[in-house]
Formats: sequence, C-alpha cells, structure tokens
Amino acid sequence: MAFTTLDLSKQSGVVETDNLGSGTASSSTVLFGDQTFKTAPSGGLVLISRLTGDGNVSFLNFDNTLTSTYSQYLLSVRTLGTTTDQGNIYLRVTDASGDAKGNGAYSWSRITMEAGNSTLSTGQGEGANEGYLATDMNNGAGTLMSGNYTIINRSFDSTARRFKCFGNVVQYDGTQSRFEQGTIGFEYTTALEIHGFYIYPQSGSLNYVDVALYGVKNS
Repeated sequence: MAFTTLDLSKQSGVVETDNLGSGTASSSTVLFGDQTFKTAPSGGLVLISRLTGDGNVSFLNFDNTLTSTYSQYLLSVRTLGTTTDQGNIYLRVTDASGDAKGNGAYSWSRITMEAGNSTLSTGQGEGANEGYLATDMNNGAGTLMSGNYTIINRSFDSTARRFKCFGNVVQYDGTQSRFEQGTIGFEYTTALEIHGFYIYPQSGSLNYVDVALYGVKNS
C-alpha cells in the first residue's frame, strides 16, 4: 500500500518502491521525474579507443575502430599539439586492410575567427589527399588544440558510401599568435568500407596527445 505522505524522520529500514512511484520497479527500470518507473534509457557514448602521451609521435592510429555497429562517432580531442609552427593536422581514412586512402577524394571547408579580429577567415578545397582537423597550428605546450568532431561513417551502406567528419575546434593561431575558434569539416567519397583512420601533422610530430573515439549508441 502506498502512503500519501511519508515522514522520513520517523522511518527506519528500506522504503518500499510502491511508495516512490507508480509502475514496476526492477533492474531494467528507473524512477523518472513524473514519479513513474519506466525502462531505463539505453543510449549514450561507448569508448572505443583513447590515445594519450606527451612524447613526440609521427601519427595517431585508430585503425580497425569503425564497424557497422555504429554509423555515428564522437572524436574528442582533449589536447593535441605539433612540433612545428603554422602547420595543419590531417586525417586519412583506412580500409579493411589498414591501408590509408589519400586518392584525391576529400572535400573540406573551414570558418575561423581570431580573438581581437572581427574578420572571419575561411578556407576550402576539393580533390584533396586528406581531411583537415585543424589549420595553422603553433607549437608548444601552451598552444594546444582542443575540439569535438562528429564522424558519420556511411561506407557500410551500399547506397550512400560517405565518410564525414565535422566539428568545432579551439586553438592558438600560429601566424597571428592569437586564440581562435572555428568550425571545420570534410567528406570522403568512397566505394570501399572504411574501418579506421589515422591523424598526422603536416610536418614534424604530434605531442601532448589526449584523443578519444566514442561510438554513439542511440538505443
């Protein structure tokens, strides 16, 4: 029997679930704000791979991380730096054999704004050999980039084979020596299944690495 009022100061032990809300309390239900027990939400992020380290590396390998289980991913760049000034950070997709694809099938664009400068900076390209994650980086521990990118991998769909990566990035501009924020993205057109990717700098090495890949679980 459920109580209409419950004075917890006079209670001891465990409160029965029928006094908390309507519906059936079980291991697969949770109590919602409308005081009803409902099926627990099952969506969320599933960590697939995380790469970390302060030392210099030539590239970050996320090979064999993309499957037909997910069509959407989150690439979270907590920190990432380069050893050279005014360089870009690229991404190339890899096939089932781990071979990187740089065959002029990338299209990209970006819009950025620098602190202290109201003029937008833009860039774009077609027929590129790689996708862009960041442009015009500066080197040093105090000039790292951070960003979150959505990855849509439709390469397992025979009717719409596309790989898209787009997101927001904050960084320290290597030319103007200013903080900047921007939106950047690219698309790779393919006739192959894309099973992974790797990230690398225009020149030099990557450092101060903390990059994670999550699968987006909708249900």
